[in-house]
Amino acid sequence: MDLAHFMPEELFVTSGRPQVRYSKLPASVFDAPFVSHAIREFRAANTGHPSQVFDLRDHMDRVTSLPSIAPSGFVFHVSRCGSTLLSQMLSVLPRNRVLSEPDVMSQYLYHCLQGDITFGPDEFRALLNSYGQAFTGQETSFFVKFTSWNLAFLDQILTAYPAVPWIFMQRDPLEVMVSNFTKPTAPLRWFHTRPDLAAQIAGIPKDALKSHSPEQFLAACLKRYADSCAACLKQFPGGLALSYCDLPDIVPDRVASHFGLSLSAVEQEQMMARGRMNAKLPAQGAFVADIGDKQTQATKAMIAAVQERFEDAHAPAGNGATGP
Repeated sequence: MDLAHFMPEELFVTSGRPQVRYSKLPASVFDAPFVSHAIREFRAANTGHPSQVFDLRDHMDRVTSLPSIAPSGFVFHVSRCGSTLLSQMLSVLPRNRVLSEPDVMSQYLYHCLQGDITFGPDEFRALLNSYGQAFTGQETSFFVKFTSWNLAFLDQILTAYPAVPWIFMQRDPLEVMVSNFTKPTAPLRWFHTRPDLAAQIAGIPKDALKSHSPEQFLAACLKRYADSCAACLKQFPGGLALSYCDLPDIVPDRVASHFGLSLSAVEQEQMMARGRMNAKLPAQGAFVADIGDKQTQATKAMIAAVQERFEDAHAPAGNGATGP
């Protein structure tokens, strides 16, 4: 079966070898804030859509021969820091293919984290590049936003793509903490269910994890993300660190320039129009920065954990923190 317009939908490992399901998917799945959500919705409504499962290593030639646009830029982030808004602003232009947090790439890295397979640059590129296939003929750029914990593999990903410009989105760690405890991301869930994986993400020994509170663990993760980014900014060209506070105005200007996009005045306004809307649920109305809310919702345990890990951290003025 020809793999044209087939994209990775699922990956698992059998006997130390990655097995991947490639499915024929519509271009519309890239319009959603998170591509994996859109793929799952499409699959639920189209149970008989064409797909095939094969050993990735046995079929590398088939996958690498697919005509695709090379990645134009990567977005890494600490979670809950505006990266979805940034990617949605990029996606309003028909010439931009934006891949937001694909499950398959996290599944590949998850199995690397477990030790089921070893990170292979060729395998990783083959999978990721498959999403760069053109559907409309208008696509000229291909951007990828990774899931936050994928930062544990930042140096490997950048080594696999040394020429691709990249952005690191960050935010006050206390505000990120509050958001993560409201709706936990994978590392915080793993802290309770998979301490072996959680310890690797935080960069601390598994035995030492037992002495950490959830707040201390998450603060350790955020510090490791920041340290990894700082090291890679020195090691790899094309990196740019941005803050939640910079959004949305910085996207049509500095972000576009960093990614080599030359925008018309109309395109800049299209981006800004999307930037003024809610990132994940644009139908709900305008994007509103929630810095003040996050700061006042921080508990004493969160504040102490952040101050312990980040030397320049400080308790927000007037904080009504409660909790342990």
